[in-house]
Amino acid sequence: MSQKDFQIIQLSYVYKDIEKQAQILETSFGMPKFSYHEYINAPIIYRDKKAKVTLKCAKSRLLNSYTIELIQLISGEDNLYYEFLNKGREGLHHIDVLVFDIEKYIEFFIQKGFKVVQKGKSMLRWVYLDTDALLGFMIELVEGALPKRKRQ
Repeated sequence: MSQKDFQIIQLSYVYKDIEKQAQILETSFGMPKFSYHEYINAPIIYRDKKAKVTLKCAKSRLLNSYTIELIQLISGEDNLYYEFLNKGREGLHHIDVLVFDIEKYIEFFIQKGFKVVQKGKSMLRWVYLDTDALLGFMIELVEGALPKRKRQ
């Protein structure tokens, strides 16, 4: 596993009210305004079965480096966000890691004893790995395209 093709790109938090949390982060830490979007009835695979989820999300940049994502579950019970909130938790849910060969990393983590617990595709293919017991949060692998080589 190389650091060049395993890059942390986002810290993702789940809250019951992301507008309230965004306001706190903007005023307390001077973060740039959050931009909002929704995923409506997004198809996912949750613990090996098909499901749909509706989410409200907000994103902002932290220190011109990582993106901070806030996630609010609107509907759906068969998903990791519901599971997290149902345990009375709010806060850091997962870190997003950009990889260029998602299958290689899925296999790597499976060999280490971690399971894929949720997956899907929006603009990019993604999978959640159950690292919560070990790390206190999940890892989300997000597949990106390999950078084009510069011509010499």
